[in-house]
Amino acid sequence: MLGSDRILQRGTSSNAFDCLVGMTMRRLILILCSSCIVTAALLVPCHRVVAEDTEIPPVVLAGFSAYQSDGVDAAFKAWLAGSPVEGEKTALSEANSFRQVESLYGKYQGFDLIKIITPAPRTKFVYVQMNFEKGPLFTNFRCYQEEHGWIIPMLTFNTEAEKVIPAEVLYTGNGATSKTSEE
Repeated sequence: MLGSDRILQRGTSSNAFDCLVGMTMRRLILILCSSCIVTAALLVPCHRVVAEDTEIPPVVLAGFSAYQSDGVDAAFKAWLAGSPVEGEKTALSEANSFRQVESLYGKYQGFDLIKIITPAPRTKFVYVQMNFEKGPLFTNFRCYQEEHGWIIPMLTFNTEAEKVIPAEVLYTGNGATSKTSEE
């Protein structure tokens, strides 16, 4: 009987140990899986990925065409047509500032597309380098697609690229499109 008690004790002891090891292993697996899930969640970016394209809205192209054929006033009229600032004094002021750049830099020669970013289906940020005889003018067209087509609610330009083009765009530009006055 003593011998059978020992076997029973070993079996009981072994089952307790197996049970303890089994619970510990299950906990370990649960902790590992949980940490993997948490780590994966932390690695996923919290911001939306912004789409990129190269299709310039027609209103931007219309302004460049008007500028090439009829000058600054025609360009601003085309660029701001239908926008909230159309006809506003601020638009006239922008056109006058543009004339000053033109008088310093010389004749317009065309433009280079730096990048177009589409943060939402109806919004495009068009970053352009306008080329003149003596230097570039950097432009940011904030385009919005309304019911009747594209408009430009906001237009900024500067001879210093960093003032109108974000660094992450400026230093990763792709130069996808180039238009000259001969085209």
